[in-house]
Amino acid sequence: MKKTTLSFIFLILITFNLNAQRRGVPNFRDYDFENVHFGFLLGMNQMGFCVKQNFDLLNESTPILFPSAETGLSVDSYLKSVIPSSAPGLTIGITSSFKITDNFYFRFTPAVVWGSRSIKYSIVDRTGKTLDNAADKILSQKTFNSYLIELPLILRFQGSRIQNTEPFVQAGLKYTHTLNNDEEIINKDVPDKFPLNLKKDDVYGVFGLGFNFYFDWFKMGVEGSMNYGLQDILKRSTTETMYEKGITSLKSKYFQLSVTFE
Repeated sequence: MKKTTLSFIFLILITFNLNAQRRGVPNFRDYDFENVHFGFLLGMNQMGFCVKQNFDLLNESTPILFPSAETGLSVDSYLKSVIPSSAPGLTIGITSSFKITDNFYFRFTPAVVWGSRSIKYSIVDRTGKTLDNAADKILSQKTFNSYLIELPLILRFQGSRIQNTEPFVQAGLKYTHTLNNDEEIINKDVPDKFPLNLKKDDVYGVFGLGFNFYFDWFKMGVEGSMNYGLQDILKRSTTETMYEKGITSLKSKYFQLSVTFE
């Protein structure tokens, strides 16, 4: 995440410097008088989870043991922690912007999102020994390769244009549908009898900010946004496994850095 943030700031500084070299008549002046604009979006994302752990189950003073038949390990064990992790992904989409007033715009930016995210389970046996480094490590981590279609409805406030630069903030809602949310099988010779399933549909709250830069024939936008899932996406089985019992709620989240051309 730190590298992504630094890249975001670095890109803004470079682009701002290029525009600062052009003084005099503002670029692309006709853009401000048009009511509808279209373009495309390229972005990078950091997809992950917000996990609310079941601390009653993870209480070490009175642990709930799981039999070896369920964990796939050689001894009875219990969960110690459930920790999410994220990985970089890509976003490609199209943009449409509709002018409401001189400063407010309604934006519809459908996109396809590729990303990967994981949940790591720290499993401890009855003696307190951590089993993270056991041969059956596949059973202590769930990794998902996700492919999403997202349909965001965004309200943007654009500040006053300063020469060829324009700041903005935006917020809205986003509906997503998962095309493929397969759990990655790390070791195909060790089948996982207890997969973790996720719901295909989700709704996000979105908040972002950035800058628009005007050139002679187009406008480029650089924006960063946080996307937080509003509902529990864990699809529980009829008989909950240890992987499901350790989680009270599981919500999606991801940070996205985008460049738009209109």
